[in-house]
Amino acid sequence: MIYFKNWFVMFLLFFAGSVSAIQEDVNPILRKPNFLFSGSKKNEIIFLSAKTFKAGFDAYVYLTDENHAWQFKSAGDIGVLSVGSNMLWRASLEIEALADNGKTSSGLDFRLRQSGYDVSTAYEFLHNKTNVFSIGWRHRCRHGSDHTTDQGIPAELYTTSDFQSRIVMRSGLEASYNALYTVGNWQFINNNLVNLYLVGQNIVTEFQPRMMASSVLQVEYPFSDFVLFGSSGLGISWITSSSEKFYNLFTKRTGESKFRMSPASAFGIIIPGSVGDFRVFASYTSNIDTAFRKVTDPAHFAMISAEFWL
Repeated sequence: MIYFKNWFVMFLLFFAGSVSAIQEDVNPILRKPNFLFSGSKKNEIIFLSAKTFKAGFDAYVYLTDENHAWQFKSAGDIGVLSVGSNMLWRASLEIEALADNGKTSSGLDFRLRQSGYDVSTAYEFLHNKTNVFSIGWRHRCRHGSDHTTDQGIPAELYTTSDFQSRIVMRSGLEASYNALYTVGNWQFINNNLVNLYLVGQNIVTEFQPRMMASSVLQVEYPFSDFVLFGSSGLGISWITSSSEKFYNLFTKRTGESKFRMSPASAFGIIIPGSVGDFRVFASYTSNIDTAFRKVTDPAHFAMISAEFWL
């Protein structure tokens, strides 16, 4: 009974609270594909078979605008139900908050600009003991934070400034195949993903993402006290305009279609610990729309990051 309560509390922590969107279109930092299958057993059905958690902090060292300075994020994955040792139902949540160096009402050079979340659920199937095929549903949302302008006017009424962030939502089917290869001491993790955006919300009606396909390769090499890793990836988004202002269905589109590239890369170290792993790395990521302008606003970022993985 105590074991169940602990799981239930962690579930509430992952899926409750003021959720705030995911900054990168392609995440270059990968886990091993079978990380949620450790609690699964052959010929058994187990409720809440596995869990993972991570929390991180990012400092932007290259900016394309004045809106990005600091980023905070946390994420949790839960194996809700495992069926045997090769299939499970997963639920995941990632929350992020973005701040700049603007002054707050209390005089601090730290002002919250955006918040967002990424929630997904999927069925995962283990292949060859290490590789995982996944199919499910993902919802992403990003929006501006509550604040007032320097003139003291509420942001929602201050229409002459681009300070307030637009709301950007993407929801749809997602399928991926994640593979792990070992060659001597080298490990190669490959993540291939397709996201079909069936429902979206974006005030810029000429810009509605419909689909994204991405692939990331991460290489790891262990030393005595740490693991060195590097990764590189690329996402390709298909975008069209829409005749609807909100909740636009995939089949209702007008205007010309276009493609946007989202490159990503990272390099750093993993320090294993008795409780979890600590990661320090530099990364380059991109976003097809930061939502900080009244029109589409793509951007590229370079960051120094620290993350704790449990």
